[in-house]
Amino acid sequence: MPTDGNVSFIFAGVNVDPTIYSPIKSLDLPGGRITGLLERIPFSKAFSLGKRIVPNASTMVLIGDASPSSDQIVRDFREWQRSEGENSSIRVLEFIQARTFDEWKDAILQNQGRADLLGVLNYYQIRDENGAVLPSSEVAQWTFQNNRIPEIGLVPSNAEDGFMAASGVSYWKTGIYAGIIGGEILKGQDAGLMPIVDPGVTEVAFNLARAEMLGIEIPASELVEADEVYTDIQA
Repeated sequence: MPTDGNVSFIFAGVNVDPTIYSPIKSLDLPGGRITGLLERIPFSKAFSLGKRIVPNASTMVLIGDASPSSDQIVRDFREWQRSEGENSSIRVLEFIQARTFDEWKDAILQNQGRADLLGVLNYYQIRDENGAVLPSSEVAQWTFQNNRIPEIGLVPSNAEDGFMAASGVSYWKTGIYAGIIGGEILKGQDAGLMPIVDPGVTEVAFNLARAEMLGIEIPASELVEADEVYTDIQA
């Protein structure tokens, strides 16, 4: 990407290390008239949400697809485990990456009764027996019909799709943050001298229809603080 001249660039929602892209030199001093915002899964907040919704929960299985995006999330999770995981009240039994729909089904069914919570990540690159990517709605709908573990999505849109609860990066708030950075650049700041950061802006969402299916009552105190509350299942 050319970044010469007077044009500055701001990116958002990057979940890999952006220094792999030219001309970014480092997170602290990116250079090249470019800066931006990272997207990092808020594991601590998501696990805390699960504990508040299901107070007796102590274990979780995480599941996602095998996409490069999910690969990065696994690496971020391992790093989080080393730095903060020991202090979490939720113990992750396993982080499963399913390549195919059959692998996804097997993982869901085999963990019934094993974990107290199911942490849901990406399910947009699950493939059928012929290697074709399945509609995410098909993956979600099968899960709703066959899973009885209370779900905590780690992407806010998971709750909109129909999963019970979600705590993740707020794309709306991230956009506002990017706009603030843009305003500083318009005032004369050099984008290449502005650190690339994780703004840490998150949101919480619930799906009451799914909670009712699972026999879970979401506390009123959580609902009034939520960013979104859905009453039906879209998938």
